[in-house]
Amino acid sequence: MDDKYGRVAALRPADTNEAELYEVPTGMEFVGLLSICNQDGSARTFRAALTLTSTAATGKDWLAYDESVPANTSTSIKVSLAAAQTIRVQAGTVDVVSFVLTGLLIDNR
Repeated sequence: MDDKYGRVAALRPADTNEAELYEVPTGMEFVGLLSICNQDGSARTFRAALTLTSTAATGKDWLAYDESVPANTSTSIKVSLAAAQTIRVQAGTVDVVSFVLTGLLIDNR
């Protein structure tokens, strides 16, 4: 097995569209944290979803929806994903909210 620990994905969206942050590869699973950092002097919002495929999130997929992050702070969400599951994110404001996914990628092959 080739388990890996550390940062697996990062994104600072240049638009306010929903985007795929990370899809767990076939034969793997992931356990870790999704960190959301507001790098602005005003409170900002974000969305985060866990989808079963790499398609757009639906109502049942949201982990956080228009969640507010105070100015110059961060928050995190514990996540656990199986193979082919996807973390999708969306920032409420362009270029001020970043998303970083860190944890353990477990090789089940």
